[in-house]
Amino acid sequence: MTKYEKILAGLKSVSTYAWILLVIVVIGIFLRTYRFHDWLEFRYDQARDAYMVNNVMEGRIPWPLMGPKMSYTGMNHNNDEVGAFHLGPVYYYFQIISAKIFGDQPDKLAYPDLLFSILSIPLLYFFLKIYFSRNLSLGLAGLHAISAYFISYSRLAWNSNPVPFFALLFIFSLYKFLEKNEEAHWIWAILLGIAMGVGFQLHAITMILFPAVAFFALVFSMKKNRRVWKKWAVAFLVFVILNLSQIISEARTDFSNTKTLFSFPLERNVGSVGSLTLAKNDLVCHIEANFVFLSSYGNGDEKCSAYFDHILPDGQKKHMLENVINLAVLLISLAFSIVGYFLLVRYDKKETERTKKYFLRLLILYSVMGFLVMFFVSGERMSYIKYLRFGFFMPYVLLGFLIKSMSEKSAKDYVVPAGVIIFLLVFSNAAAISKEATPLLHKNRTCSLKTTTLGEIEPIADYIAAHSNSQKILYFGVDNTNLPAFVDPLEYLFRRRNVVSNNLGARGVVDLQETGNTAFVLSCNPKKNYLYHYKKINGIYIYEINK
Repeated sequence: MTKYEKILAGLKSVSTYAWILLVIVVIGIFLRTYRFHDWLEFRYDQARDAYMVNNVMEGRIPWPLMGPKMSYTGMNHNNDEVGAFHLGPVYYYFQIISAKIFGDQPDKLAYPDLLFSILSIPLLYFFLKIYFSRNLSLGLAGLHAISAYFISYSRLAWNSNPVPFFALLFIFSLYKFLEKNEEAHWIWAILLGIAMGVGFQLHAITMILFPAVAFFALVFSMKKNRRVWKKWAVAFLVFVILNLSQIISEARTDFSNTKTLFSFPLERNVGSVGSLTLAKNDLVCHIEANFVFLSSYGNGDEKCSAYFDHILPDGQKKHMLENVINLAVLLISLAFSIVGYFLLVRYDKKETERTKKYFLRLLILYSVMGFLVMFFVSGERMSYIKYLRFGFFMPYVLLGFLIKSMSEKSAKDYVVPAGVIIFLLVFSNAAAISKEATPLLHKNRTCSLKTTTLGEIEPIADYIAAHSNSQKILYFGVDNTNLPAFVDPLEYLFRRRNVVSNNLGARGVVDLQETGNTAFVLSCNPKKNYLYHYKKINGIYIYEINK
């Protein structure tokens, strides 16, 4: 047999399901990487992190012992983040390693986010296949591959972006512990330790949720067989190793960071908002997240209760048609969650196979603990769908239960309604992808959405740097409320072009004139009273002052 024949025989031996999964992953990769550099969102947080990585790469600072600040913690009376709670540094480490391998540019720093987003697709398939058929698991994984919501976040370097992958790895590893108990392979102990060790540093929610769920799983598995403690010890050892930098930092600072964490959120949320309001916010967030993660309908960055707010009787708010649509979406999302969780409990009661029952019980435990954790943090500051991505896999599981239940009632007739549901979700995600891509293609995202991408601002930075007449300090300002969103990223790009910039904010042309140097005003709209030379780049007018 020739080498070519051996390769051909090997390809023929690959199952059809493996080929379909490969196609799904390839589609997911394409949607996440198409024009990745130009369409990468680059905001204040990304510029801040890029500065830090650049300083590490150039040897000005050592690798950090602590990570990003968690917003809205440690705020003083001036609303400054003084003494704010810091996450672990693992996300910074991901970025630094990526910079060392691929280069120190903003898009390269987002490669870890992209990688984990891609890896979540096959991991979701293997997780769902524990309980559902291969056909259904492939279909659900395919929905995740084309989810406009998760595609959008794969194009942004943000410390919470790896949460979905490591949350799924965490719950998958826990299941393997419960399924095999002492006979579980050592690799699952290591993977569990990695998932907990990394997840502990990505967000305060996972910092609490993962250990809480792991504790109950530990108690259960120890009751079944006490000899499993050795593998739990390995998982804990891996967890400690991954968090050594935090431990060292805390030991040096008298655990000041931990003290900041415990001052939030009980005093700020429960005491000031009220438990009933928090419970309502928690429920609404979970219901809307289940729908948004599947359909990508609406704005995933909106606060929870957005659909409720849209249907309140206010003639100034929305048109009647839009109110009706939002009401329909609200009812559908509510019905989906109620039916889905009902089926989860129902299948748990009916299930007789031990390993599958472990799967269902673990989902119930994770959902309940997730609800309890979010109860204490789902106040005014954190009532956003994006904070529930630790449970991104749950709506896919709930949809799986719904389709499974339909198939059991009618093995033949369920195909049409199930197909309609899948088609509508595919259409909704495709529409959301199109809506997201339109301003990216036209390069007017900065002015229309108050956020910006590398492809939009890099030509602006190049133009201004090239026309600064070799000044030691470059002066610029903005005169539109949308533009401050890109001031910090723009200053970062100036620095990478060896230009020192002085941002004069929105103080107007007069202040720029007083500098006596060539200065620039950036605006989303043409100003007829500006008699200065200007250049329009990606919908932004750049006026040259004092030229």
